[in-house]
Amino acid sequence: MRLNLSRSDAALFVLVGLLFAGAGGYLLYSEYQASADANQVEATVLSSEVTANARGGSEVGSDFFPRVEYRYTYGGRTYISTNVCPGAGSGCAGTGTTRSAAQRVVDRYPNGSTTTAYVDPDDPSQAFLVAPGVSPRYLVPLGAGLFVLLVGVYGYVERE
Repeated sequence: MRLNLSRSDAALFVLVGLLFAGAGGYLLYSEYQASADANQVEATVLSSEVTANARGGSEVGSDFFPRVEYRYTYGGRTYISTNVCPGAGSGCAGTGTTRSAAQRVVDRYPNGSTTTAYVDPDDPSQAFLVAPGVSPRYLVPLGAGLFVLLVGVYGYVERE
């Protein structure tokens, strides 16, 4: 199969593929690192709501996020956090999608309820609520990036 990509097109495919694969890989690794040694503690939910990152001043086209604030004690100190997911991303929480997806997360953590938080023993100020693990959501940019990268490499090699 011939792609007939110019060198500049092939280079663009490689660059875009590296960006997507790198972003997906970073988010997967970040979740894994945050989850690896987390310790369970009891946490109290202080507030729980859906927030909108409105574009253009209206909810049309908005991204919705669950915002859960909770208090926990670790090593004799009390902390407050709003992290729902482990690591740098928020893919585990149904964020950036519909109001109903964010609401489902908020519904799991009602105001005043007690829940389990997972604390990083090396940095107890970092905690999250969703059970440790890696979200398959980040496999999409990783896989798409690798595919686009391979297309670019194939297109470049094919020109030689």
